[in-house]
Amino acid sequence: MFGTIRKHQSWLWGIIIVAMILGLVVYFSPTAGNSGGQGSVEGNFGSIDGEKVTKLDFINASREANLAYFLSTGQWPDNGPRNSFNLERETYQRLFFIKKIKDHNIQVDSESVAQAANNILAQFGKGRPVPLDTFIQQILSPRASADDFERYLRHQLALQQLVSVISVGGELVTPQEAQALYIRSNQELATEAVFFSGTNYQTSVATPTPEVLREFYTNQASLYRVPDRVQVSYVSFDATNFTAQADKEIAALTNMNAIVEQIYQQRGTNFYSEAKTPEEAKEKIRAEMRQEVSLGEARKKADEFANKLFDLEPMRAENLATVAKAAGLTVKTTAPFAATAGPTEFDGGPNFIREAFKLNAEEPFAGPLIGETAVYVITLAKRIPSEVPPFETVRDRVVADYRHSQATMTARRAGNDFARAVTNGLAAGKTFAAICADAKVKPVTLPPISMITQELPQLDDRVSFYQFYQVASQIEPGKVSDFSPTADGGFVVNVQQSLPIDQVKMKTELPDFTNKVRQSRRQELIQTWMQREGTKSLRETPIMQTKPPQAPGQAGS
Repeated sequence: MFGTIRKHQSWLWGIIIVAMILGLVVYFSPTAGNSGGQGSVEGNFGSIDGEKVTKLDFINASREANLAYFLSTGQWPDNGPRNSFNLERETYQRLFFIKKIKDHNIQVDSESVAQAANNILAQFGKGRPVPLDTFIQQILSPRASADDFERYLRHQLALQQLVSVISVGGELVTPQEAQALYIRSNQELATEAVFFSGTNYQTSVATPTPEVLREFYTNQASLYRVPDRVQVSYVSFDATNFTAQADKEIAALTNMNAIVEQIYQQRGTNFYSEAKTPEEAKEKIRAEMRQEVSLGEARKKADEFANKLFDLEPMRAENLATVAKAAGLTVKTTAPFAATAGPTEFDGGPNFIREAFKLNAEEPFAGPLIGETAVYVITLAKRIPSEVPPFETVRDRVVADYRHSQATMTARRAGNDFARAVTNGLAAGKTFAAICADAKVKPVTLPPISMITQELPQLDDRVSFYQFYQVASQIEPGKVSDFSPTADGGFVVNVQQSLPIDQVKMKTELPDFTNKVRQSRRQELIQTWMQREGTKSLRETPIMQTKPPQAPGQAGS
């Protein structure tokens, strides 16, 4: 096996080792049990358009979903401790597409599949195709087989045809329509604005009486309501405890520098923008590799622990402490945390919060869950219902909120008064500048803005650019807007003029702009189709249920 690989260029070793080292060495398979990824695939998988999803259908689509992720990122999804890949969601999305491909009777010939395979093998070989056997055995195995690879390619090519059929209407964009859209997007406006911010009126707010504060607290009780929270007990497997093993594995690599160079070239020089030199960036890559391998070793130990925990009957939360004690491990408990924040003690990774809030008596455990610096196995310690805290415990916050509320209302009154003065002043023949001088306010002259303006620093945090442009674009040039309220006060904008379009620039940019319009319309058609058809086709699947049924061992991810 290794002799076959050695016949190829040294870069191939980089790809193979990167797939192993940067990953967590957790293999996806239908019998992976509690080791994460898909886990055990038993149970009811629902139906799509009335056609039952079998266990084999689900396994095959899962493998295709993993393959799609790997071929687009260079890593397997169950290897990235901080990625947001959801295998169940991606699997059912793929099953949906496969069903629609079948419904449209889309066929892909074997020659096209072979050509697609050669293209991928050539990409891995930088123009020189990797032998298929080597690619399957050393890069895809054991997560995917040759049959999985062929089936994935066939479905990918069919999916391209399906997308073309669905989005064909998006190609219809006339030159006149494209030019009109270009002008609308690039038409610049010269504006100036007067801002009224509550922070400028804080000193005018009188000290509230206790009665006023309590009334404000009562009326705004929803602002102070604490959401549902949970506390979880957990056993952690810290990556730092496995760095020695990681160092041994990395030291055994004779071509470590080549691997690092390969990663550096793949990511590009701008990936580590804070690094002053290429060598500094490569040191960061080495540190990342060490951390990933350490986490991989931690995950292995967490798997062993989780398997013992899940095997202990009857399954109950107290078992975590029992198994931990037998293993000489410590059980800790987090402070209460909400679904919007997560635990304050550590970063549990993208799936930690979701899994913590799913815990119950029937499924008391989750994990292993891969975090930033450790791997966790958890159980529910306490569930705390939503509540409004007593006034005394949030008094300082109530005072600050009251003062902000009053200052904002004062700013808005001033803004409305100014807007009325503008209306009356313009009717009397005054200029906007003269009206501002009379009102003792200073307008802010802004750079030209258009629909495609990305940012406008002069707005600071006073108003979003989207809101500002929405107001300005609806005002006729030479006119002034009414007062527009914002979270902190509001503003009045004077649209001075509509600036002429740069004809030379438009002629140069119009072809590319037209292509983007077509692409955008194709995407809109596809999204509309997916939303309509997906909602209908997937309604009898677990992902569309209020509480998706879980197979044994799927608590963690």
